[in-house]
Amino acid sequence: MVLDNQINGNTLSACLFMTNIYHLYDKGDDVYLHSFIMLFISSILYHQTYNVICKRFDEGMIYNVIYQGSYRTFIVNDYNAFTHYTIICFVLTLYTYYCKIYKDNPTKNHALLHLITSIGHHMIIANQLRL
Repeated sequence: MVLDNQINGNTLSACLFMTNIYHLYDKGDDVYLHSFIMLFISSILYHQTYNVICKRFDEGMIYNVIYQGSYRTFIVNDYNAFTHYTIICFVLTLYTYYCKIYKDNPTKNHALLHLITSIGHHMIIANQLRL
């Protein structure tokens, strides 16, 4: 019996969310922190297994982080340069997702999504005051 112990490329790129977890650790925003912890776990589970239940869980965590980030961007945080960079990252995320920048390499395209979204959320976190 041969075991396939390879780590999927999207599993590796999902590890970028650990940087958001680290950035949030001392901010005092437990809801956003736990949202990223759950996103990290769900993303690793889904990208390593491609199980349908894991996919639904991951989608739920994605929507949660989008909601949490949007709430902080438009309701809680000040409007400034970080807000503009956050919106740029969001537009780049939509463009990358729908237009498939790397049409011939879906793994690379999805890894780019992980990178852009992580950076966008770092902008949101950087704009927060310590709670």
